[in-house]
Amino acid sequence: MVRQIRITRDYAKDFNVNKTRLVYGRRKTGKSFYVENFVKYDAYLFVYRDKSIKNIKTNDSWSFDELKRYILNNKEKTIVIDEFHRLDSSFLDFLHSIRANNLILITSSLHFANSVLSKKSPVLGLIYPIKFKIFTPCEILGFMAKAVKTDFLEYSILLREPALLDFFEGGDFKSFLLKYYNFAKYWTIALFGEIFEDEDRKLTNVYDGIIRAISLGKSSSGEISSHLFSNGLIPKDSPGAVSSYLEILSNIGIIEKKEVYGKRRLFKYALVSSALDFFFYLNSKYGENVTEREIIDGWNNKVSFYIESFLESLLSEYYGYEVVKYSYPNKEIDVCLKKFKKVEVIGSVKWKDISKVNFVQVKQNLNLDVQNKFLFVKYKGTKKKEEGIFIYDEKDVIKFCKSFK
Repeated sequence: MVRQIRITRDYAKDFNVNKTRLVYGRRKTGKSFYVENFVKYDAYLFVYRDKSIKNIKTNDSWSFDELKRYILNNKEKTIVIDEFHRLDSSFLDFLHSIRANNLILITSSLHFANSVLSKKSPVLGLIYPIKFKIFTPCEILGFMAKAVKTDFLEYSILLREPALLDFFEGGDFKSFLLKYYNFAKYWTIALFGEIFEDEDRKLTNVYDGIIRAISLGKSSSGEISSHLFSNGLIPKDSPGAVSSYLEILSNIGIIEKKEVYGKRRLFKYALVSSALDFFFYLNSKYGENVTEREIIDGWNNKVSFYIESFLESLLSEYYGYEVVKYSYPNKEIDVCLKKFKKVEVIGSVKWKDISKVNFVQVKQNLNLDVQNKFLFVKYKGTKKKEEGIFIYDEKDVIKFCKSFK
């Protein structure tokens, strides 16, 4: 995990807050790693699934009562409790009674974290939340732009998953892509099993089917329900049959929903992680035994979509605008951001050299009354703007990130 230390994640101000801190997020997003390596603490306790408690520094086992006594007698010390949601349910009432501000509580259960932060929680107002996600575009780009000379954007798309950094050795992206899939065959299934176990849910065929449908490009609830119905996973082809499943997958951080601009209560769904999406895409399309040619072809088919998602996240953070999907007949708008009710940014992604882009078609697609329009290409040469459309390539995303600082 040495490479992960080189990824800059600026949570220092959050951890200096004079409250008990709740560190939460989907499994394998670097929560425990960050606390262990970048936060000063006096005791680090881990709670196992059988509710047993171990002091990681001393290797001693503690009872629940011993833990409470230690907290009461050491209010001046910083105490970390990892996977604290496994403790007895009375722990939150205990926190309410002592009003401690020296604890760092870590959980991989988003459902539990949301209940702790809810209006009915006994510790409401006593907890400072710190949410961990996969790396932001700028977090991973800052590392990749120095680590490799070419393909750093494509590398960054996959390596937003912190766990995949263990398999990064630099060099040719194609070689990494092939190695990634062989690892992902085992890692992805195990990860999903752990996520659902943390949320006290079973990874049923319906959940699995929804994830696979989305990876294959089914983005609306109607398309997803039709896909599941055709595969015999639900009894009726109706968006209502999958709505609760989609809501749960969204709440536990697996998928994200994006509003369709101008369409009331209509959303498009996508997997949060492109690395997970790519595994399920290949596995669903080609089965268990995927050839090297199929991996490369699969990436070429999906990379523009992943770049769109990457740019949505990056530009949303840069401008402070909300990501929406734009659906209009005969127009292909790949990236769309709105401020309040007005669209402020639209963009087209063409993952090729600028010389091979049909600019007439791009102009037609972006022919809307919007101030900020852009075309994103693989290599733009010396072109920066044409007919009111800004032209960006992968080097420009680094400039966006530097402007944050």
